[in-house]
Amino acid sequence: MPLLGVPLLLAACTPAGSITLGGDPAAADSAANTAPALDTAPDTAADTAADTDTGEPPEPEVFTIVAVPDTQFLPAVWPEVFDETFAWIADHAEELNVAFVLGEGDIVQDDLPEEWAVAEAAWRRLDGVVPYALAVGNHDMSGSDTSHFNEAFPRSAQSTLPGFGDTLDPERMDDAWHTFAAGGVDWLVLSLSWTQTPEQLVWAAGVVAAHPHHRVIVTTHAYLQPSGSLQGQGELIWSEVMEPAAGATLVVNGHYTSPMAAHQLQVGSAGQEVAALFANYQGDDGGGMGRIRLMEVDVAAGTIRVQSYAPAFDAWLDDEDNAFTLEGLDLGAR
Repeated sequence: MPLLGVPLLLAACTPAGSITLGGDPAAADSAANTAPALDTAPDTAADTAADTDTGEPPEPEVFTIVAVPDTQFLPAVWPEVFDETFAWIADHAEELNVAFVLGEGDIVQDDLPEEWAVAEAAWRRLDGVVPYALAVGNHDMSGSDTSHFNEAFPRSAQSTLPGFGDTLDPERMDDAWHTFAAGGVDWLVLSLSWTQTPEQLVWAAGVVAAHPHHRVIVTTHAYLQPSGSLQGQGELIWSEVMEPAAGATLVVNGHYTSPMAAHQLQVGSAGQEVAALFANYQGDDGGGMGRIRLMEVDVAAGTIRVQSYAPAFDAWLDDEDNAFTLEGLDLGAR
């Protein structure tokens, strides 16, 4: 759908008549026009009948998890892009079978009330549509004070939304857990704040231990670096929370800026493969143009297909760091 203000944004951010994706105009044209659509068609009656006739249970449904990297420049400079991005997620949640949305932190840039008003209005488009979790980034606080984040997304409101579990602090959303069911599997989501203290790590590990039959997803601001290695906070989350957990499946994060994306498969102590996905487009044109990650999860096939998309501009990235499929994963198929 058209977005008010887009021509001005393009004129300010790109050469006339073009949008640069990943620094390569030719790739941009290809990315914007040739990226395949997600296969979201439901099973036909014939498919269902076939499953019934053979006595075999139907295949678990394919579903989508959306990850939202650092949006920090959007609230103050491009609020229309911020709002359009979340309107698109809400409008396409049913079509794409979106099961959950993960915020990777740095929601705003300067922790100002006017920025939080824009961010809250955008994220609230998902209320009653699809569950979500928000990680707190270093720009989402003043010093260590996350008051503005918690005023925009108070525990009293978030705790009424589907899938909410609990928080480390009974009055704050800085560290929280949620659950959802999709693809015939139960999932646990941990949103972990910018810095990890021993108390936070013990709490997170305890939440995971209390959900032994859930596949575990972590959204946090800093974990995997662009080099493909873990940084200090990431190493703590890995060693204390994810490595020992047999159900550990996925970690997403933002924060770093060059290059814009990386992914890595880690192997835990129980032999489980854990996908770590980093993305942050804030340094690209238009503060990242509101790009999001669409992660299509096929439990039966053991795959996660990742695509990177800017809904406000209908623009895709098609390089190997932004469009790829992870295969051979144990996603809890029964």
